[in-house]
Amino acid sequence: MSGGPTTRMNLLRAARRLERVTRGVGLLRKKREALVSELFRLARPAADARGEITNAARRAYPALLGALALHGRTGLRALAWPGRDLTVEVEPGSVWGIVVSRITARPPLGRRRTAPSGSPPGCGPRSLR
Repeated sequence: MSGGPTTRMNLLRAARRLERVTRGVGLLRKKREALVSELFRLARPAADARGEITNAARRAYPALLGALALHGRTGLRALAWPGRDLTVEVEPGSVWGIVVSRITARPPLGRRRTAPSGSPPGCGPRSLR
């Protein structure tokens, strides 16, 4: 004990301190569990999406090589950038006092009605697989 000699008063003070520390440890444990559960809730879809992206990239790579061989780098450059801006609305939030952000609105990522239905001019079928 750092409170001086062992007296009844110091013993009561140490008991109260131990009680506060025990409650604090319990609160920190609950906070950690809440944060971990929130992390897993958010990370699972991200991990699944990463796997889907990896599979799509693995399937697309041979098509990219074929298109590069047929049209060259400059022939595919026109297809490389999206034809529109993508904006996402983010709202700040809090989980047990830790600042987190939540996506509240995002544009649909499908093909727009105004998008060209055929291939862009100057690119062949090999680049559209």
